[in-house]
Amino acid sequence: MNFKQLEVQLELEGEKVEMDVRKDIGNFIYQNSRDLGALELARKIYFSDGEVEMTRQETAALTGLIEESKITLPLRIALLNL
Repeated sequence: MNFKQLEVQLELEGEKVEMDVRKDIGNFIYQNSRDLGALELARKIYFSDGEVEMTRQETAALTGLIEESKITLPLRIALLNL
């Protein structure tokens, strides 16, 4: 997953735009997870410089946090479709 160049469709009829969401998602995980193990994932995303390899467990944890969050719909869709 590349959180530095995430393509997000911000408008219903608009083109996708590339967004750097590394710091936003890293901080989001840090602030919303109750699992100390998620701290490593938060750091991995926050300090990444391109592709981030995630285990199935990390992907499931991130997906669970996103589904229960108040993240805007366009960003939620982009993250869940990675």
